[in-house]
Parts: sequence; C-alpha cells; structure tokens
Amino acid sequence: MKPTVILDINGVLLKKFYNSEDKSYMASIPHTCRKIDRFTYFIRDDVESFLHELFSKYDIAIYSSSTKPTVVTCLKLVMTKEQQQRLLFILDRRFTLSDPEGPEAHSTIKSLEYVCISQGLQLNQVIIIDDDACKVRTISDKNKIVLKSDQITESNFYDFILERLEEQLSR
Repeated sequence: MKPTVILDINGVLLKKFYNSEDKSYMASIPHTCRKIDRFTYFIRDDVESFLHELFSKYDIAIYSSSTKPTVVTCLKLVMTKEQQQRLLFILDRRFTLSDPEGPEAHSTIKSLEYVCISQGLQLNQVIIIDDDACKVRTISDKNKIVLKSDQITESNFYDFILERLEEQLSR
C-alpha cells in the first residue's frame, strides 16, 4: 500500500483571490489566471507535472476547509477527470471542526484522526500538506507539511514539497 498524501487546495494547488484583491506579487511565476464569478484563481503552470508526480508515488486525497462547490470548482481547474476519479476521498468544510480559538468566526481545524478512522487509513502512512498552520496545529509534525501562505509564489514551490514528502516518509 502506498503512503497517502492529503492535499489542501487553496494555497497548495492554486491560490484563490477575490477579484478586487491585489495579485501583483504573483506575476513573477508562470501561471494561468481564471476568473469565475467574483474570484480569480491563480494556477501555477507546473501544477500538472506536480500532480502527475504525486499520483505516480502516492495515494492522493483532498481535505479542504472550503465549501463543496468551491472544492469542485478548484479540482476542475487543476486536475484531469482521471486524477479526480483516482482521489481516495474528497473532504470539504463539512468535515472540519469549528475552531473557537481561530482568528475568524468561521475558522476551522482539520482532524487527521477523524480522517484516518473514517477512511480506514494508518496514521503512520499519512501526510497532510496545508498552508495554514492554525488549521493543522493539532496534527503531529510527523504527519504534516505546513507551507507559508505566500510560498506558492516561489519558483521551487513544488520541488520543495516533493523533497519534504520524501524526508517525512523516510523517517
């Protein structure tokens, strides 16, 4: 059985902005922007090769604090239909916990224990990748990779994630 990599969407696979937000700092990275309704989605040009690499080595799942409609929209923007079908599971905001200590009224926490129990996974074979340390603060360091929220703009972003994954799983 392959290790399972659970990906957050916003901040890892793409970056979602309100159309009115300043996105100029993203301009230096080769990317595509898609405007849908009141949002602009920043998609790195290398997301396709990153996902291809992940799917070749790991079982992949999604765990997002976004709503189901947003998750569905985002997955269509970054994954092929085949990749979407290969996902072990997709968990959206309904599967997060309310975070009374969070910075906003709608803050959430992700529970890896819940995910492992509900999906029949072994905790020692699971890594979650997220760009929000607050949402994954209850998860052990050995089971997570936390990215800085602006790290998606760095040229070696996906190489960094792949290297960290290899390190984490070799321990």
